[in-house]
Amino acid sequence: MLKKNLLIFTVMVFVLIFAVGVVNAAEYTLVFSNYASEMDKTSKTFRYFAERLNEKTGDIFKFRYFYSGNMGGPTEIAHLVDKGTIDFGMLYINYYPAEFPLNLVKSTPFTGFKPDSIAKAYDQLKEEFPEIRAEYDALNAKHLLTYASSATLGPVITKNEKLMSLDDLKGLRVRAAGRDAVTVASWGMVPVKLAWPEIYEGFVRGVVDAVYGVDFNTTLLDLNLEQEADYFMNPGSGTPGTLDLIMNKDKYESFPPDIQKAIDEAVEEAKAYDLKLRAENQTKAINKLLEAGAVYYSPPQTVLDKLKSLGSTSAYKSWVNDCVKAGYSKELAQEILDRYIELNKQFDQESNWKSIETEIEEIQAN
Repeated sequence: MLKKNLLIFTVMVFVLIFAVGVVNAAEYTLVFSNYASEMDKTSKTFRYFAERLNEKTGDIFKFRYFYSGNMGGPTEIAHLVDKGTIDFGMLYINYYPAEFPLNLVKSTPFTGFKPDSIAKAYDQLKEEFPEIRAEYDALNAKHLLTYASSATLGPVITKNEKLMSLDDLKGLRVRAAGRDAVTVASWGMVPVKLAWPEIYEGFVRGVVDAVYGVDFNTTLLDLNLEQEADYFMNPGSGTPGTLDLIMNKDKYESFPPDIQKAIDEAVEEAKAYDLKLRAENQTKAINKLLEAGAVYYSPPQTVLDKLKSLGSTSAYKSWVNDCVKAGYSKELAQEILDRYIELNKQFDQESNWKSIETEIEEIQAN
């Protein structure tokens, strides 16, 4: 009888150990949704975050991944995070002007110019202005990181015409939307809305004479515009950060402090990884551009100064007016804009990021 009881006890201990091990192996299931593809840089950055988080917590998380809009399109992600349908989402805030009027300061041109500084500038801005954080709180969302790769702005791309003056821009039909359209209109161009899948075809067929509002890396690595374009003009409008990783705030706050700390640490590591991907993609894009025989260039400084004067004035006024329409004071909006520009200047000076022009010179020299 004693041996039988001992055997039963031993079996129960093993069962309990196994059960505890199973629970510890995947105690929480978390859902991530990205309207972009699995191969998109933002998706790769999130998977890196997930790996670092599980390393820190002993693999207690099981992640379910949904890509290409299979769990929410670009205008649905924020609201799915709000409801708790998904725990993490890749957010393009330009699709949410009503929800994020203040945060859309990140989408204005001539504010930030280096991918590694825009995220730092925004994080500092977020700490200083509770109104910035409140827009996320209203959607039950916690902002985790701003992706270094911008989904807005970039070069003005043309087939066989080098744009060296304002007169060269006037009357050109250019793919641009949102605040980008306000910017190019101030330069005398005619903005034309084209959805993402329509950009390449619209450019090839002559629906537009130029393309603007797409990140440099994306124009080459994803859209393959170097196959049709000869010239990529840098108008000096910068590299805004409008792609963000958000998390359901209730979910984050439901975790004990040690897990919250692990999430925060994994986010910081993901930021560094995202910049590494950005740098690698910039080099790949440059090599692809040079191999195709296309040219990346800037117009004369006098022209760049005029583009900045016209573009920033119209875009800033448009953004401030949108904030006022949303119920914020003009003074608050202007204060946030001025501080964001100031922070970007500060972090730009500390940055060692290679500009596209500098990297092209180095590649050609070798």
